[in-house]
Order: sequence, then structure tokens, then C-alpha cells
Amino acid sequence: MARPTETARILGAMAVVYFIALLLDLYILPGHSFVAVVYAIPILIAAQGLSLTAVEATAAISLALDISTSLLKGESITVWPYEVISLLIISYVSILLSIELRQASKRAMEAEEARRRLQEFTGMVAHDLRGPLTTVLGYAQMISRGQQQLSPEASEKMIYAIQKETHRMNRLISDMLDASQIGAGRFTIQREPMDLVSLARDIVQQQQATTTKHHIILEAPKSLEGVWDADRIAQVLTNLLSNAIKYSPEGGYIWVNLSQVDGNATVRVTDQGIGVAPDDIPLLFEPFSRLYREQPAKGTGLGLYITKAIVEAHGGRIQVESAGPGKGSSFILTLPLSGPPPSSRFTPPRKRSP
Repeated sequence: MARPTETARILGAMAVVYFIALLLDLYILPGHSFVAVVYAIPILIAAQGLSLTAVEATAAISLALDISTSLLKGESITVWPYEVISLLIISYVSILLSIELRQASKRAMEAEEARRRLQEFTGMVAHDLRGPLTTVLGYAQMISRGQQQLSPEASEKMIYAIQKETHRMNRLISDMLDASQIGAGRFTIQREPMDLVSLARDIVQQQQATTTKHHIILEAPKSLEGVWDADRIAQVLTNLLSNAIKYSPEGGYIWVNLSQVDGNATVRVTDQGIGVAPDDIPLLFEPFSRLYREQPAKGTGLGLYITKAIVEAHGGRIQVESAGPGKGSSFILTLPLSGPPPSSRFTPPRKRSP
């Protein structure tokens, strides 16, 4: 879409051309077929910067002026239709040109947006990796230089910190590798019979150990058997629970509900956190989704993108429900118990236009 100043310039140029065309048609070159070409110029001008609707309106104005002046001059019905046909052809070409220009402009804007987001993502990843790497190097140097002076408790604390930060770095790298496989269409899963309840119970215990402000409640039957990729489903549950903790900074309850309905397993993770605005829900499953959020949080912003890929690779689907900012959110995923046909594949989301 052209800027207001550019739009005014285009409209001014079109008005001047229309004035010249009327002078030529009515007074200087009446009855000359050359005038039809002059009437077509505003259409071409409009196609360079105005909307498609404006181009169509300009074409209609040019046709109306050409027909009106032909009738005023009393031209033979066998003569002026040729001018109309010429204008129609030029109008059609101009509309196609306008569509192509807008598509090219949209592609350029999407490419620029993708480049900007990639730069932000690169900086974010570098920042997120630098923190744990600095911690690991610092503690490693302290251990290597002060082995005699350090108490067993201090050494144990440092080693634990090194392990924790190394795990963080490994998680970041794994997320980037998974995202690259999804984007390249090489993302696969390995299904095997498993008990979802048993897996969920382990993940809940692991995540509960990471926080003292949150209380994670598991509501599930004794067992829920299905054919899934246990490692990938564990990754999904870990992503959802860690997000519930991360985006509930004030603490509170987190509910994990498992149930079976019509040959599907349903998992619902509900928190009392910051919630999601309705317009932001579609953005959550796009890569680098954390770039869209104002709230600071650690991570690559790839977690939900990968989560959706895993769920859809199993033939399932994932949804988000939230009453709005500050009112918590629920992530609901549905997994077929027996798995989808072998041809099922995750389709990455389309890029959004800026």
C-alpha cells in the first residue's frame, strides 16, 4: 500500500492525464483512436501504487469517460467499441500487473520480516547460550584452581550447577536441531506401546522438583495405553509443564488432566498464569514465538512449534484456550490411541504477513 504522500502524487498525476485526455478527445484530436491510449495511462499509473480496488475503479472511470465522449461526439457505433475493447485489454493487463506487484511487495516484506526475526533469534540464542556457558567455565576454573581449598559441599554445589547449565545448553541445541528437521520435512517419530499415565506421572514429578511456588496436580485414570513415541510425548509434556511454570510467575496450581474419549487420549494442561490474548493464540505455534511476547522468559521460542509437530506427527491436534491476559490458559492435545496412517506428516505453519 502506497504512503499518503505517494498516493496523493499518483492521484494528481492521474487527474492531469484525464484532463489532457478530455482536451484531446473533445477539442484537439476528436475521433482519433490515439486518445484511447491516453485514457489507458491512468490505469497503468494506478497499478504502480494504488490498491487493486483503486485500479479497477480507475479502469471503470476510463471506460466511462471514453464511452461518454464517444456518445457526445456522435461517433458511429461501429467505431468506438474498438476503443472500448482496447481499454478493456489494457485494464486487464494493468490489474494483473497490480496483483503481481502486490504479491512481490508482500514477498519482500515477508522476507524482510523473516530476516529481522532470524537476527533477533540469533541474538537471543547467543544470549541464552552465553549465560550457562559463562557459569560452566567459571565453576570449572574455580574447581581446577582450588581443589585443595574447596570443601566437598562447595565442590558438589559447583558440579551440580555445571550439570544444570550444561543440560540447559543441550536443550537449546536440541530444540534448534528439531526445528531444522521440521522445516526440512525430515521430522520422524518411533511409536511403541506405552502407558501415558505412567509417563505423565514421571514428568509431573520432575517438573514439580523444579519449583516451590507451583503445585502440579495430576488427574488421570490408573492407566491409559496407546501406541506413541514415549520420548517425544515426554518432550511434549515437559514443554507444556515448563511453560505453565514459566508463564505463571506468581505461582499457583497447575492441573494435568488425562482422559480417554472415543479412541483418543486427551491431555489438558491448565495454569493460573499470564494467559493469552485471543489475537496472540495463532502466534504461539509459530517458530520463535517468544519474539512476539512482551514478557521476558528464557528459551528459544521453539518449544510449542516443536510440540505441535510432535502431536501432529502422531495424527493428533493441539488447541489453546484462554479467557485473556492474566486469566491463565489451557493447552489441550488429542492423540489417537493407535496412531495415524504412515503418510501422516506435520505441516509447518505459513508465515504471517506483517
